[in-house]
Amino acid sequence: MKTIYDIETFIEIIKPFYPNIEIKDYTIEEIEGVLFTNYIQLIGKIQQFSPLNMRKFLRNYLMKFEIQNIKQVIISL
Repeated sequence: MKTIYDIETFIEIIKPFYPNIEIKDYTIEEIEGVLFTNYIQLIGKIQQFSPLNMRKFLRNYLMKFEIQNIKQVIISL
């Protein structure tokens, strides 16, 4: 495991896994937004090419994580 000391190095390491990632300001908010957008696009593609019964399963499965995320935000307030 490699130790990363700056955000630019982190972005260079993850770029092969996110080929369309474009970071301008290297802020946490920007990086989180770009990765979230990439995640949503990937999930959309997976659902688009999945059979109907699998789409329903994926939607329900992902909803579980969204609910957990919302709970975590509420708890942290």
